[in-house]
Amino acid sequence: ARRHFARPTSSFTRPQVAELVGHATDVMAAALAQGGTSFDSLYVDVNGSSGYFERSLNVYGREALPCRRCGRGIVREPFMNRSSFRCPQCQRTPPNAHW
Repeated sequence: ARRHFARPTSSFTRPQVAELVGHATDVMAAALAQGGTSFDSLYVDVNGSSGYFERSLNVYGREALPCRRCGRGIVREPFMNRSSFRCPQCQRTPPNAHW
């Protein structure tokens, strides 16, 4: 969706919200179709199989690797005891970022 995580949601227009929800719906449907994302052996289906959606992730866990859209290096940013990964070209930090 090319949206930076620090952009205040109050700054989104209705069409931007609809676009973001549409992208999120598409990603969730694709993840479910591929069995989900299994980062360790605790997350498996009823047959004990891991999901394989993580192979489709565009930025998560790909720090310093090239963005699949533009080729720029992926960066990792700490965010509330977690990590967020993004392309600094495709997901630019907005001037009204709220951390």
